[in-house]
Formats: sequence, C-alpha cells, structure tokens
Amino acid sequence: MTDLGKKVLSFINEDEVIGFLQDIVRMPSFFPPGDSRKVAEYCVEKMRNAGIKAEVVTPPESITRRFGDGCLDENPNSYMQSALGIIEGEGPQMLWNAHIV
Repeated sequence: MTDLGKKVLSFINEDEVIGFLQDIVRMPSFFPPGDSRKVAEYCVEKMRNAGIKAEVVTPPESITRRFGDGCLDENPNSYMQSALGIIEGEGPQMLWNAHIV
C-alpha cells in the first residue's frame, strides 16, 4: 500500500462508517418507487457537517426519463436523487459516486 493510501485509511473510523451505513439502510428508499430523497439529504447533511460543500442533485426529466431506445418511462423510479459533495483545492481529488436506492 502506498503512503497516500495509508494516510487516507488513517482518517477512517470503522465504527462511524458502520453507523452511517446502518442509518441509511434503515431509511425508506424502496424500489419502486425509488424515492431516495431522505437518504440523499442525510448524506448531504453528513458532508456539510464535515465542512464539505454539498447539495442534493436530481437530474432533469429529459435525462432521467429516457431509456436507450428513446422511449419515455412513465414510472417515478427515474427520479433518483444523488448527494454531490465538492472539496475545492489543490492535490489529489476523489469522486464518490453511489446509487442510493
């Protein structure tokens, strides 16, 4: 493992990570209908509490309601919210991307 990898891992509190995952698993985000707003808002709150600029993002209908064949999906599953965190500065950057539901 690289020195950078060791440094990153040194900041991770295993109990905190497990507690966070338990919290979001308990939140209703059933599929269908796929309403993940509470989970996204919780993730944004956690990021903001850590000093990270964050917001809940819902892709526009023109993106979320289309399948590859161009047909419109009439199911509300397509409104999947995501939590977006931005840390500005120099140095290595990390993108955390996860499907919430």
